[in-house]
Amino acid sequence: MSDSVRLALKGVRKAYDASTVLDLTDCGDVVFRRGEIHALAGENGAGKSTLVKVVCGLVPPTKGTMELDGRPYSPASLADARAAGVEIVLQEPGLVPGLTVADNLFLGRERLYSRFRLLNGRRRDELARNALQRVGAVIPTGMRAGDLDLESQKFVELARALAFQPRVLVVDEMSASLTRQGVERMSRVLREVAAEGTTILFISHYLEETFDLCQRVTVLKDGRHVRTLATTELDESQLQTLMVGRSLVSELYHDEARVPTAAGAAVLSISGLSAGKAVRDFNLEVRGGEIVGLGGLVGCGSEDVTYAVFGVGNVSGGRMALSGEPYRPGSSRQAIDSGVGFVSGDREANDLLLQATIQDNIALPTLPMRSRWGVTSRRGDAVEAGKVILQLSIACRGPTDYPANLSGGNRQKVVLGKWMLRRPRLLVLQNPTRGVDVGAKSLIYRTLRELAGMGTAILLISDELNELRGMSDRIVIMRRGAIAGEFDGSTNPSEEDLVACMV
Repeated sequence: MSDSVRLALKGVRKAYDASTVLDLTDCGDVVFRRGEIHALAGENGAGKSTLVKVVCGLVPPTKGTMELDGRPYSPASLADARAAGVEIVLQEPGLVPGLTVADNLFLGRERLYSRFRLLNGRRRDELARNALQRVGAVIPTGMRAGDLDLESQKFVELARALAFQPRVLVVDEMSASLTRQGVERMSRVLREVAAEGTTILFISHYLEETFDLCQRVTVLKDGRHVRTLATTELDESQLQTLMVGRSLVSELYHDEARVPTAAGAAVLSISGLSAGKAVRDFNLEVRGGEIVGLGGLVGCGSEDVTYAVFGVGNVSGGRMALSGEPYRPGSSRQAIDSGVGFVSGDREANDLLLQATIQDNIALPTLPMRSRWGVTSRRGDAVEAGKVILQLSIACRGPTDYPANLSGGNRQKVVLGKWMLRRPRLLVLQNPTRGVDVGAKSLIYRTLRELAGMGTAILLISDELNELRGMSDRIVIMRRGAIAGEFDGSTNPSEEDLVACMV
C-alpha cells in the first residue's frame, strides 16, 4: 500500500431539500490511498451509501469538491465516473436479467468488440471469459444473467468492474449475497487487485471482514465523520462503540450459556417431510415461545424446509401440523391465513413492494383481517404503521415514505414490522440480519426475543454461526437434506461443534 493519495473528498456535503444526509465540512479532507482497502463503517443511515453515490457520480454533492490522483474530479453520472476509472459493485442487483452474461459485462462498452459498427460475438465471448477468469468464476458467457444464482451474479458484477482496470473500486455489501466460500474468493480477488495499486472502498456489516481485509476504516455517524483509523488500532467492540455510541457485544450474543425459553405446546410439527431436491424424511418440532436455529452449508436443504412450511415449496411427502391440526398450505396466502409469517433471504425480491408506501407494506399481511367489504381505513393503516416505525426506530420520513428510499437495515425493519403487526403463531426467517448494521441487528434480535416471549414459535435459518449460537434455544444442523446434529442452547456449543456437523 502506498501513502500517496488516490481519492480526496474536500468539504463534501450532500443535502436533500432541508435534510443533510452527509456533512464532511468540519473534518478536513477524507482521503483514500493508492493500493489500500479502506472500510466505510457506520449504522444504516450513517451516510456510507451517500458518500459512495457522490464518489460514483450517482448524485452530485451540494457543497465541496473531490480530487482523483491530484486532479479535480466531478462526475456528473456513473458513466463519467467509469470513464475516469471509478467502478462500483452495488448491494442491489446490477445486471440486466434478460441479457447474457457476456452482454452484461460490456453493456455500454460494445466498442471493445466492434469494428465499423459491426459486433464481433467471438471477440466479446473471449473478453468475457477472461474477465470471469479474473474473479475465479466458471459461468457460461451465453447464459442469461437472470438464470444465475445471486452469488454468481455478484461475481459477474465484480468481473465487469475489474475488466477495465479501475483506479478506484467501490464494493458495497457484496459479501451479504455470498456463501462462506464466496466470501473467501472475493477476499482473495480484492487483495490481488489492491496489490496492483487499485484503491478499494469496502462496505460490509460483517465487522470481521473489515478487520480481515482492510488497512484503514472511516467511521460515519448521522452523516458526519467520526474517526479514520488503522484497523490495527482498535478491535470489533471499539469499532461498534464508534459506530453506535455504545458497545453491543452483550446485546448481540450471549457470553454465557443461553438459558432456553420455557417453551409451550408444539406449534409446528414436521414428520417424514420430503421437499425440494434434497430434503428426505425430515422431522422437526418447534414449540410456542421457542427459537429454533436451523443451520448448514449451502444446499443442505434448510431453505427447502422453510419454503415447504410457507406453502411455496415443492413437497413430495410427509406430514406437517400446526398447533396439532393437519397443515399443508398450497400457497403463501394459505400459510399467512393459518398464522405463519415468513422473512425471506432476499427482501427486495420477495418481502417488499419498493414502490408502495411503508404503511402499505406493513398492512399487507393483515389486510383480510382489517378490511370490510374489501375496504380498509387509510387512517388506521397510517396509525398502525406509525406505531411500528416508532417501535423499530425505522429511519424514514413517515408512513407514506417508500422502502426504495431507505437503507438496507431500515428496509429489513419494515419487513419485520409487518409480521409484528400480524402476531403470527409461527415466524420463519431466512438470514434476517444479512446486510444490516450492528445497531439494526441488535434491535432485530430484541424484537425476535420479544415475539418469542409472547408465545410465537420462531424457526431461524442463519449462515452466521454466532447468530445461531446466540439466539437459539435449540440448534438443528442439516447436511444433505437430513438432520446431522442437534444442540440444546444451554450446552453452549462452539462454532467447531456446529461446523463438524455441517461437513
